[in-house]
Amino acid sequence: MAWKSHIKTALRLILGIVFCYGALDKITSPYAFAAAIDAYRILPAVVTPISAVWLAWLELFIGIALMVGYWTRAAAGWAILLLSIFIFAITSALLRDLVIPCGCFDVNDPDEVISWKKIAEDGVLLMIAVYVFISPYARWSLSKEERLSYDGKLS
Repeated sequence: MAWKSHIKTALRLILGIVFCYGALDKITSPYAFAAAIDAYRILPAVVTPISAVWLAWLELFIGIALMVGYWTRAAAGWAILLLSIFIFAITSALLRDLVIPCGCFDVNDPDEVISWKKIAEDGVLLMIAVYVFISPYARWSLSKEERLSYDGKLS
C-alpha cells in the first residue's frame, strides 16, 4: 500500500506546480491578467484590477502550500473553489459565444483561447484537488500532522 502514498504525494505536487506555474505570469503581467479577467464580462470593471492581483497571489500561495505539504487540506479547498470558478467562467463565456484569451497560463498569448478542452483540463485538476482534499496525508509533507511515515501511518 506504500504506492498509494506516493500517488497522493505526486498528485499534490502536480497540482502545486500547476498553480505556481499559472500564477507566475499573472503576477509579472497584472495588467494583461486584468484584461483577460475583464474579457469574461463577469466582474464589474472597477474590481477587475484588484481581483487580478489578489487571484494571482492566491494561486501562488496555494501552489506553494501544496508543494511543501503545509496546510494541504486548506490549500486543496481553495484550489477546489478556484477551479470551480474557472470552470464556471469559461463555460459562461463559451455559452455566450465569446472568443477570448483564457488567461490561464500565458496571459500575453492571444492564441490561448477558451475552449471545452480548457474546461476538461480544469475538470481533471478539480478531481485531483478533491482527492488531495479528501486525503491530504502523504509523504514529504512539511507539516508533521499531514506526513505519512514509510509504513503508511501518520508519523
